[in-house]
Amino acid sequence: MNTLNFNDADLKANREGRLSDAQQKRLNVDLDMIHQHSKYMLWFMGAIFAVIFISGIINEIRATRRGLETVFQPDNLTGYVRIGATFLMLTGFVAVGYWWGMRGLTNGTIRTVEGTADIISTFITVKGRRVPLNRLRLRRSWYSRFTFHFDDSQSLRYFKNGRRYCVYYLPYAMPQALSAEEIEPEKAKR
Repeated sequence: MNTLNFNDADLKANREGRLSDAQQKRLNVDLDMIHQHSKYMLWFMGAIFAVIFISGIINEIRATRRGLETVFQPDNLTGYVRIGATFLMLTGFVAVGYWWGMRGLTNGTIRTVEGTADIISTFITVKGRRVPLNRLRLRRSWYSRFTFHFDDSQSLRYFKNGRRYCVYYLPYAMPQALSAEEIEPEKAKR
């Protein structure tokens, strides 16, 4: 959903502090993708933990040249409990961080930012490959700027350099612009 594409219904809903039905559908697609990636990450962490835990048991058996009876003696169990507790703590941190990051996105909290538009549409070279760079930078004051990153230059068609805009956005890690409207000079001075 990193492409700015909105209509009058989207703008009206955003002014009221909510997502339009079309924006909610696009957001749900993004959230489903984030849920999938998070699920894969937790499975990956579990697999890594299992490999480390099992390799530790195998190394203990090889080092003592005895069977499993030495692995599960009380003095060895404290180490395994520590490893398990560390894994549970890391998993807990990931789960709480995931919840904390998603709670503002799932309810569609909309924020606004006002400023003078600076449009940046160019290419940069990354490892020998040309990559498009499409940004909207809003100058709020001489020291404060707010930047939106877009996947394509079509998103910038709503803006003109040097004009003031109010942009409605979702507070992602990289803010996601939903809609925008030009602020008339009379309104900007008030």
